[in-house]
Amino acid sequence: MISLDPIRKILRDRRRAGTAKRLADRARKNSSGNVLTAEEKAEAVLFYRNAAGKTINTVYHNYLKDKSGVFRKEYIPEDLYYIYIDPHFNNTKEARFLDNKCYYDYLFAGIAMPETYLKRLNGIWFGADGLPIGREAMDDLIRSRSSMFIKAATNSYGGKGVYYVSGESGDTVSLFWEAVSRIKVDIVVQEALKQHPALARVNESSVNTIRALSLLRPDGSVKIYSIILRMGIAGAKVDNASSGGITCGVGFDGHCTEAGYYSYVNSGKRLLNHPTSGLPFKDIVIPGMDRVIAFVEKAALRIPHFRLVSWDIALREDGEPVLIEANFYDGEIDFHQLNNGPLFGEDTEAILREVFKQ
Repeated sequence: MISLDPIRKILRDRRRAGTAKRLADRARKNSSGNVLTAEEKAEAVLFYRNAAGKTINTVYHNYLKDKSGVFRKEYIPEDLYYIYIDPHFNNTKEARFLDNKCYYDYLFAGIAMPETYLKRLNGIWFGADGLPIGREAMDDLIRSRSSMFIKAATNSYGGKGVYYVSGESGDTVSLFWEAVSRIKVDIVVQEALKQHPALARVNESSVNTIRALSLLRPDGSVKIYSIILRMGIAGAKVDNASSGGITCGVGFDGHCTEAGYYSYVNSGKRLLNHPTSGLPFKDIVIPGMDRVIAFVEKAALRIPHFRLVSWDIALREDGEPVLIEANFYDGEIDFHQLNNGPLFGEDTEAILREVFKQ
């Protein structure tokens, strides 16, 4: 019998090469030029050769220095992250079955989430009670709500497949079914949250969320490596950086960093004030960060097959953290490193050695 292993390896290597080229081209396209010195390139290459046994493309170090003005040899190249590091910590095969927002009520029972009005699973509509619901009852429910978010339950990264429906824009029932017709996968329909005033003043039109990157360690402890604030702009209803939103770093005390950044969509431009509200990022303080940290630590223990997770969390008016989304794998990293420096900080070398068995 002929082994398929060599063929699988060829196909895997081709996929990896394609991913690496796409990511490198993106970083190169959004850099203003070559800003790394010869010494910095050599330092980054040597660090990764020793810690990971890999020869890296320094285009990512160049991009991050170009935008932030700071060089750090520990910056994680995006191709290494998505091809090796993320798959090491996260079971992408399991994600095919579990990474579905319709199942959050079961996975994250007891963890605060937006109220769910409706779900569509495998083409069947269900109400909040988990029982099938007919068209007439659905229309009555939709009319009784002034606004709602309709979300693709899978593959909704970057705001893709997310629709906001409000009576201010017309008949909610017609708008609902129009939005639903555009989504071919499972659907979850949820309340439009009223956010904490501290975040509403940043950008009132969008629910501005906290993105926290956590790692579940082998001893069962959870470490949060980076926290950012994601903000919408100019009437946007979503805050996704890939949809034109902006980000800034957040300390564990809730104080935001002085500078914020657009993501690749707007070439990683650096700015000091929110472009719509004019609020300086350094004046933003997120209340109750201890509650947010405890929230992430609790949620991370629910999905141990996914150890490196990016959590999107909103704050209700009273400051209660609410889970918007858990990114089980492939969470964006460029905005973490733009705002907060190397993704894994002082643990970078140890994590690289674990992943690459050095």
